[in-house]
Amino acid sequence: MKKKNINTTELNQKVKSLFPLQLQYIFGVYFLGLVFFCFFRLMIFILHCFTSFSDINLALMIRSIFVGIRYDTVVSCYALLPFIIIMIIASLFNIRKRYFYRPIHWIVILVYSLCFLISAIDLPYYLYFSNHFNIVALLLVNSPKFLLNLIIQNPIYLLVGVLYLLSVAAYLWLMYCLYNATLFKTIPPYDAKQKTLKVVLSSLLIVVLCFAGMRGTISKETIKTSDAFFSNSAFFNQLGLSPTFTLVESWNESKKIENQPVNLINDITAKQIVDQEFINRDDITANRLSIPENSNIILVFVKTTNIPNIMNKSLVFNNIYASSLLYYNNLYSTLFSYPSILNHHPMRKSVIENMKGLPDVLKQKGYRNYYFSFQDRQIDNIAGYLYNNGIDEIVEEKGDIYGKMIETLNKDNSQEPFFACVLTADKTINQSNKDVNRFINKAKRYSWSKKTLFVFIPYINEGVNQENNLSEIDKIKGNVLFYYPKALAKGTNNTLGLQIDIAPTILSMLDKSYKNETMGMNLLGKSREYAYFSTKDEVVVIDSSYQYVFRLKGKESLYKMNEEKKVNYILLYPDKAQQMKTYGLSMLQNAQYRLTQIQIQKK
Repeated sequence: MKKKNINTTELNQKVKSLFPLQLQYIFGVYFLGLVFFCFFRLMIFILHCFTSFSDINLALMIRSIFVGIRYDTVVSCYALLPFIIIMIIASLFNIRKRYFYRPIHWIVILVYSLCFLISAIDLPYYLYFSNHFNIVALLLVNSPKFLLNLIIQNPIYLLVGVLYLLSVAAYLWLMYCLYNATLFKTIPPYDAKQKTLKVVLSSLLIVVLCFAGMRGTISKETIKTSDAFFSNSAFFNQLGLSPTFTLVESWNESKKIENQPVNLINDITAKQIVDQEFINRDDITANRLSIPENSNIILVFVKTTNIPNIMNKSLVFNNIYASSLLYYNNLYSTLFSYPSILNHHPMRKSVIENMKGLPDVLKQKGYRNYYFSFQDRQIDNIAGYLYNNGIDEIVEEKGDIYGKMIETLNKDNSQEPFFACVLTADKTINQSNKDVNRFINKAKRYSWSKKTLFVFIPYINEGVNQENNLSEIDKIKGNVLFYYPKALAKGTNNTLGLQIDIAPTILSMLDKSYKNETMGMNLLGKSREYAYFSTKDEVVVIDSSYQYVFRLKGKESLYKMNEEKKVNYILLYPDKAQQMKTYGLSMLQNAQYRLTQIQIQKK
């Protein structure tokens, strides 16, 4: 009997679908990725519950999950972009070859498996460092002994390894199912060819969604780490972040010119200079002034501290210099007692150090910590940085910020002492003084004011440009007032000091056993040899007679203080200039080294 010729096209099974199967595969990969990313995020929450049972909030956890979807979407959209392009081409030209789709499928699995590996490693890393996996973690590879000890001392790594292998196995099976439901049905004997117009419209839709997902936001700027901070809880703010996102963002940050480590002086020399300066800085016999235990602390940044009614009843430090001409540097230096380091932004970063500054030390003593500001909390990543470093609540107020502060403090019925930092609006001097006097008079009506230290600090935010630099030291010098009539006698202190010295001074007055682990010094103890500060490309070092200016681009200078006409004396006094230069650069270099060490320390 003669065989009948079979036309293979007759065996093709037409597959009907709303969207091209190739693009359905992409959507499936995306949603599967979200599920597994969410799984690792839930694991962090579960493990956190075992260590901090009191910090369990299901509402915040659910919100963190939704916040996390944004960051996971960014990661997935970047990872899937090349595959989206390939699949669009495949659907347009109706590619039906198994050898075309199978390699792509396995590459997609490999990419996501690597992302899941980062999420798995992030579990113990976050519990140890209170930061998600980032560029600092890669630096630990250069310290194999530290890395080995970390793994040995934490059996959780074995659990995480098993968890990762199980998750990859589950992912492989689900991806196998997805492949069979989509790409497999584009291969003969199946026929999933779509009309060209339908493919084009579907392709445009997925491309638009992909690029929107890569931005992670509909605002002008792309999504940042700071966009994850939505609550007063440092843990739940961090929970929403993706470790893959923080790793890539921190890597990109490290490559920017403005974030490159400064290399001003030899590290060993810098350490020797700083160690010599800090000898006996914690001598408890040096400070004879003290304030009552558990005194409330309020720091107020104001237009001017030349407030007659307050100055007449305050301990006035009249020789204090700000860290820079930018408010966020000065806020950072005051709270955490570290200097501004040239053009580095101290708080706008993806890797947030766990600083042992004023808020954190007070929190350990049982204080509730507030930050009041007239600005949006997200500006300059202030909210993220402060929440991660001891601040419990941030309050924004565009109008009467003093009234809002008093209202907030009075609503808190707890018996614990409080710390409040207040960043006031930039007003005229007369209006600022009136507001301060009104605030003090109103605060006196409440019992908490009688056991409160008020510290008034100049609010300096001049900006930085060609004509406005730190050699104009009058702009950054000001009085700092310690107002506590019940505990501190009025007086004047002429000690040469910096804003980074304010917190150690307060804590030394509050607790004689306070151990200073910052770059600041107690203004009532050992005096500084020089004051120093920096901006984008200048470092300035001063004493009572001279002002030395180091420039990254340009010649260094040595001026005499209080001379109307600036004359460069550097050729006449080279030894003096060198001594001041070594001091200032050593302080900044050592501060940078210490901050790097803080990033790899357990909180």
